[in-house]
Amino acid sequence: MLTSAGGTIVASCAGSRAYLVSWSPQQGFGAGDVVRGPTTSAQVTFTGGQLTVTMIVSCGTGVPTATSTTVGSGGGAASTWGDDGD
Repeated sequence: MLTSAGGTIVASCAGSRAYLVSWSPQQGFGAGDVVRGPTTSAQVTFTGGQLTVTMIVSCGTGVPTATSTTVGSGGGAASTWGDDGD
């Protein structure tokens, strides 16, 4: 499971291609702009309140890895980070 401030996703890899198995927004967030895959970069965007969190999953190492970008209502990126999948 990969987590961010906006929600969690479960992803899998088929070689170097990522696939989103499921996604669940945190309370107060909704999910949209889903690219489920399989593709080189699967993604989902969680939006809630004044935050938009985009999670992009890749499988360069054969293990799902997520990069999360959080943007506040002011338009600036608040953080970017990665997390290894299960």
